[in-house]
Amino acid sequence: MIEEALSLALWDTHARTGETLLSSTPRPIDDKVAGHSYEHDGSSLPPLGQDLHIFGDWPAVASTLHRRLYYTSGLDPASGLYSGDLFAKFRYLFSTSPFWNIHFNIVTREVKVKNSSFRPVVEAIRAYCESAEIAPAAGREIASNLGYGLHLALHQGEMAQKRTLLQNSMIAITDGMLHVTLVYAMLEMKRPQQGQGYRVLAQDTQLVIGDGVLDYAFCKRHANSILAYDSTDIGDWKAMAAANRWEYTVCDDDSRDAAVPRP
Repeated sequence: MIEEALSLALWDTHARTGETLLSSTPRPIDDKVAGHSYEHDGSSLPPLGQDLHIFGDWPAVASTLHRRLYYTSGLDPASGLYSGDLFAKFRYLFSTSPFWNIHFNIVTREVKVKNSSFRPVVEAIRAYCESAEIAPAAGREIASNLGYGLHLALHQGEMAQKRTLLQNSMIAITDGMLHVTLVYAMLEMKRPQQGQGYRVLAQDTQLVIGDGVLDYAFCKRHANSILAYDSTDIGDWKAMAAANRWEYTVCDDDSRDAAVPRP
C-alpha cells in the first residue's frame, strides 16, 4: 500500500516535461484535433463498492480519471492549438497511470496513406483491436471518431500545407474489462487552391496505439483520490473533444475523402 500511495502521488502531482513529439521529424506539427469514443459489449462489470457508488458506473470512473490527464498535463482537447510539450506530458501521464498501467501495452504501426484515403489507418486500428481482443465495435468507433477529426482538420487552417496530429481517446468495455486507449497519427495535408479544403497527401505515417485496462481493485483502494477529482460522466467527457461536437461519417472507399458531413 505504501508503494501504491507513492506511485499515485507522483502521478497525480508531477507531469514530466518530455521532449516534443517526434522532434526529429522534418518540420513541426501545425495543429491538432482530438476525439473521444465510448463503446461497450454489454458485459457486466464488478460492483463499484461503497466509496465509488456515487459515480453510478465504471465508465464514469474512467472518464473522470481521463479528464484528470488533461487537467494535470494542461492539454485542451477542445483546442486546435498544438503544443509538443503539453502532448508529451499527456502521453507520459497516460502511459504511467497507476489506475491502468498494470495491464498496459503500446504499439506502433507504419501505415501508407495514398490518394487521400484513410482506409489503411482504419484497417490498422481494427487489426489492433482484434489482436488485443477488444470488441470489433470499439475499433469501428475509434476509426469513425478519427474520421470526425480528419474532417475538421481538412477544413481548418490558412496555410498552403500543414501537418496535423489526429488524436483519439477511447473507453471501451469488452468481456468485463474496461479498456482506456489512446490512438494518434500525424498526416501531411495540402490545400489545392485558396478557398478550398485540404487534401491528405500520399505518405508514410506512424500510427501509435496505447492501451490500458482499468484496475478495479486499485480504484477501490484509492477511491478517496478519485473522489477528489472533477467528476465527469461519459456524455460530458465525449463532449469535451472538438471532434465530438460535429456529426460525420467515415468512408472506406479509396476514391473519396475519409470523412464527409452527414446531411
